Amino acid sequence: MRCFYHPEHNAVGICSSCHRGICIECAREIGKSLACAQKCEEDVTIDEVRIPTIDGIRAQLNDGQSLPFIFGPVGLLILSWSVPPAILLHNREVVIFIIFGVMYLLIVVLSLANQYFRKRRRQNSSRHVQ
Repeated sequence: MRCFYHPEHNAVGICSSCHRGICIECAREIGKSLACAQKCEEDVTIDEVRIPTIDGIRAQLNDGQSLPFIFGPVGLLILSWSVPPAILLHNREVVIFIIFGVMYLLIVVLSLANQYFRKRRRQNSSRHVQ
């Protein structure tokens, strides 16, 4: 790989901002990242290198608003696969799948209730502030 700015030089790394190859003359080390000297240095900060946490993942999932869209179809799929054999064939071994399906749907109901009450709490707190 060659340097984007100096094609005659070999690249020593890739800029964390623009993702171009950069040579030793162009590279600036910022934390554990590389950036183009005087071009992308401001865009790449030390804070950019982070270890994902549960809180960060939860924030990325937008406070759980996507959980019903993930767990709902999975729960329905599990139930649609396991309930007919349990009823028609009297198959008791699929009971565990029925339990999992109900648990997934319970997560959906609890997540939707949590969203509803959070929204109400925010509305009530904004009324008290005014």
